Amino acid sequence: MSLNYIKQHNIDIRNFIEKSFVFARSLAGQPLKEKNCPVCGAGERTYFGESNGLKYWRCNDCTLLYMSPAVSPEMMVDGFQGHDE
Repeated sequence: MSLNYIKQHNIDIRNFIEKSFVFARSLAGQPLKEKNCPVCGAGERTYFGESNGLKYWRCNDCTLLYMSPAVSPEMMVDGFQGHDE
């Protein structure tokens, strides 16, 4: 890892990380909803495993591994809106 001596860049990174933590805390209070595969929309799935109370499934059609229940896609989009140039 190299050091970055550009002060404004460091401030921007810190602000991004702080914003990410605030967003993550807001997600903790949101209700989780069951969902179909986010790629192909199929509802048929096979249980894959669980980690920290979150369940993961493998789509029987496209084989994507995804979490369900999960926060709504709208909540995720709201939190990841950036200021790309």
